[in-house]
Amino acid sequence: MKTTRQSGTCALCNVELDPTAMADHLPECLESYRHECGGHEEDYPPKAYQVALQADRAPLYWMHVLVRDDATLGQLDSFLRDVWLEGRGAHSRFVIG
Repeated sequence: MKTTRQSGTCALCNVELDPTAMADHLPECLESYRHECGGHEEDYPPKAYQVALQADRAPLYWMHVLVRDDATLGQLDSFLRDVWLEGRGAHSRFVIG
């Protein structure tokens, strides 16, 4: 059975893409955003990792986020509860590597 991939919207440029295209799009979009800052290094977003997130039991729910390189997993978990999990007792599980 084929799973339909729901599209999402890039928060930087508002383009709508599927999860695979979003993974490729984010680094390019961030670089364009940095150039639009006028070349002032202090205005650039901090260095970040691109993290792909997907609901375990509902693969249509996904998100790609840029996470500061100094962020902790606790901070990422808190962000997820605020914007995605809505604090409903859901548990985050991180797989790295």
